[in-house]
Amino acid sequence: MPDDLIDCLRRANEDPMTRTDMASTSCPSHHAPVNSALLAAEEARLGFDLPESLRRLYRDVGNGGFGPGYGLYGLKGGHADEGRTLVETYEMFVSDSSWPRELVPIVDWGCATWSCIDRSSAAAMIVNATSPTIAETDQPLDNWLRAWLDGAPLEEDMFEPSTQSATSRNPFTGAPMILLSRGLLRGRRRPWSPELSSSERTMSDELDVNATLRLLPGDPSGWPDLIHAMPSADAARVVRALRDAWIDNHLAPSVWASVTGRKLDRTLVDREIGAVFAALDRRGIAPVPQWLERGASSETDVRRWCGITEWLLMSQDEDLLLMSDEWMVPLLEEASADCTKRTYALGIVAHHTRDSAHHALWDGAPSLVTTLGRFGDWLPAARQARAPELVAYLERLAGYARPTRVTEADARRRVLDLRRCASRDEIDPDLVRRGDEWVARFDRGNAIASDLRIHAGSGKMRGREHEKKRR
Repeated sequence: MPDDLIDCLRRANEDPMTRTDMASTSCPSHHAPVNSALLAAEEARLGFDLPESLRRLYRDVGNGGFGPGYGLYGLKGGHADEGRTLVETYEMFVSDSSWPRELVPIVDWGCATWSCIDRSSAAAMIVNATSPTIAETDQPLDNWLRAWLDGAPLEEDMFEPSTQSATSRNPFTGAPMILLSRGLLRGRRRPWSPELSSSERTMSDELDVNATLRLLPGDPSGWPDLIHAMPSADAARVVRALRDAWIDNHLAPSVWASVTGRKLDRTLVDREIGAVFAALDRRGIAPVPQWLERGASSETDVRRWCGITEWLLMSQDEDLLLMSDEWMVPLLEEASADCTKRTYALGIVAHHTRDSAHHALWDGAPSLVTTLGRFGDWLPAARQARAPELVAYLERLAGYARPTRVTEADARRRVLDLRRCASRDEIDPDLVRRGDEWVARFDRGNAIASDLRIHAGSGKMRGREHEKKRR
């Protein structure tokens, strides 16, 4: 990879607002380059060497979180998109037997679309993928990144034009909107056929819930040992059947009592089954089966989702479906019980809290005070979840609802806490005093420049937009 390209990528990576295409909304953190030992260890996990051009990005620019889309996947300790590093993402993809082993996903564009490198090609050619299609391009990694730096619309260029559209309403604002469908991927297309979901499989070689439970009598804590002793094909069938029964809510407390002899409520049954799957995962017994997509329609579904690794509410941005006040305490309670998605659940709570506080600034002072005040209701569950950083953040936000004098240091802390994305803590607020108010530049969304204004005597806050588009 040419030195001048490396230098340009370093400069882009240093500025949070140029780091990725989504920098104004996803705010990726800066990750320092990796050393040779870490790189070698990650390649050992993969079972092959990465192309030299990709290796140089990790060694000389940073550990992911920069570049097109939501940024390059990082290695261990680096940028993790939806909680997964490059190695973990590759492992997830190759768990599907139809995924070509030579393709390594390096960038997530959202909406179930990825850009990959073909590790079998010396130039690390870019290959794009969105189910059910893979499309080979004529761009090596070097040229692709240079085009990104030059401002090329890489995501738009991935697809052929489409004239199909539909009208709908924004689920968050209720405003009317037009949905434009994407065309086919550009390039040399070939099929990618992910394994079928449970609803699409025939049941000829599957176990029903009763047959599964007959194979797993007694104390559930012993089930991992029983499954481990089975032939691998049988173990996979049992794990899949148990998982499907759990997701489909067929393991009711009455069924659980008949199998285990213990009468538990729904939540405790879910947690006990979750402990079984966590044990299977720790031992490497449970296969990583195809994902199941199904939305959550109740608190019981949300709690059960926390414990089932393979359950997706939808294939992309599923966390948006859980960013509602009603799910915050259940997510925290499941995190306190060490559910398998503990880190993810805590991240959803933190993200929803920050977004709610930020958006309330533009709803007027009464709405802001109400929003900040209700964060105190989540504190007991956050403390029980042993999440000290989240607890401290909730305590500060709840405190901002109370009248108080605000010093310059206090105002800087408020700006950092109320910015839409946490990683902008890297940027020291440009804060000035104007009369009775502290005023800081405050970017709202992707395009609207604005100020955050804090009354020095009372602590009352408001957002003020400017009719000026960001260039």
